[in-house]
Amino acid sequence: MKVGTDGVLLGAWTAIGTAKRVADLGAGTGLISLMIAQESTAFVTAIEIDEASAKQCDENFKNSPWAERLQVVKQDVFRYEPTELFDVVVSNPPYHVENILSPRKERALARSAEIPLHFWLEKAFHLCHEDGVFSWIIPAHKEAEILPQAQRIGWFPDKITRVKPNEHKPSVRTLFQFRKKKTELLSDELIIETEQRGIYTEAYRSLCKAYYLKF
Repeated sequence: MKVGTDGVLLGAWTAIGTAKRVADLGAGTGLISLMIAQESTAFVTAIEIDEASAKQCDENFKNSPWAERLQVVKQDVFRYEPTELFDVVVSNPPYHVENILSPRKERALARSAEIPLHFWLEKAFHLCHEDGVFSWIIPAHKEAEILPQAQRIGWFPDKITRVKPNEHKPSVRTLFQFRKKKTELLSDELIIETEQRGIYTEAYRSLCKAYYLKF
């Protein structure tokens, strides 16, 4: 099962609380869904269009201790219409990264997207009920572009965390939590490594310790 830093960050950072229904848009092999199931009592629906990924996702769910609360739907996210809205929607969307060096086709596909990021905002808006939240992670350089688009759709950010590789580098990812009602905005930053490469900060270890045996 592929475990990427973006997915781990989003899964660990997302506040599920007492939510009963969660949707994972573009779930891949199910990492984020599994993390949410581990740390909550919610029923998680993972939507994934890629056949191989959806199959692996289903196998991962069935082999987990939370199989009864996990479901994979092999479908285009943007054609998915549930019978009931969700309390929480999460997404680690595909995005374009220039000069992809990975020789693996799957990784290249996972990092390339023809669908604009604001489409994910719109879909999440329609999947959440009025008190629902949308949690996602995007490249940091997209932040200024996304915020006005989110506002036009009807989302208000109530939590933003900017993720830096270390103290001396700029943020590379931004974690957002959106609501349909305006609240006080909380913002902070998360530094992954100390000055010594491979040594993680206490903040990162604390966030992810439930999911990494080495922490």
